[in-house]
Amino acid sequence: MVRPGRADDLTVPDIPDRFVVFGCVAFVVAIAYVFAHFAARERRERLAALARGLRFTLLPDDEAALAHAEYDRFAPFGRGAEQTSYKRVGGERNGVRFEMFDYRFETGSDEHKTTHRYGVVVARVPMRFKRMRVRPEGLLDQAGALAGFDDINFELHEFSARYHVWCEDREYAYQLIHPLAIEFLMRCPTLDWQFNRSVIVIHCRGHFEPRELPRIMQAVEGFVAMIPNFVREDCAHTGEEPFVRSY
Repeated sequence: MVRPGRADDLTVPDIPDRFVVFGCVAFVVAIAYVFAHFAARERRERLAALARGLRFTLLPDDEAALAHAEYDRFAPFGRGAEQTSYKRVGGERNGVRFEMFDYRFETGSDEHKTTHRYGVVVARVPMRFKRMRVRPEGLLDQAGALAGFDDINFELHEFSARYHVWCEDREYAYQLIHPLAIEFLMRCPTLDWQFNRSVIVIHCRGHFEPRELPRIMQAVEGFVAMIPNFVREDCAHTGEEPFVRSY
């Protein structure tokens, strides 16, 4: 006579832990890929809407791949390998020609390879700047100041605490960043500004959200509008010249 087996007599074959871990990792990677794909598509749609609103042009990524090529004397360009630009929006407004795009490059090799991503806004204006950089103040800058490596300071302490300013001509920096310009910059988002020849470059790690770009454009237009006439006359645009690496 055969007795019916009990439920606890049934055995489930053991699944090796490594297969469980591999399956979980594969699932998480797949979910992350799907979310990244939809996020990238949604962001491109928002950039397209921004371009339409500004009457600018959003280029296909294969046509935008070399948008950074002529700016390799500015940070973050001119470093690493596999440099490429994408999601490039461009056009002209209020006498300023804008190019706004994402940028990435790679450093290292094989398993030690790292991808670096940045958001970039380039503005071309009808005048020439001397080399100058106005960027957020960091802890290393503060340590350098204690060691005697100070930047250009201004009367408004809050501005000097917010920004590290370098310029090849200190007097020129004071002419360009006058008291009204300082008040204006204090009302703007804290950005990393680079000036060289007829170009202003603003960049950040990661990327700029489409909603941030109009404010950055307004900041550039507002700053350029506040440049004193005598500075404009001294730095009138007389044609393109090779860029010099910014500090």
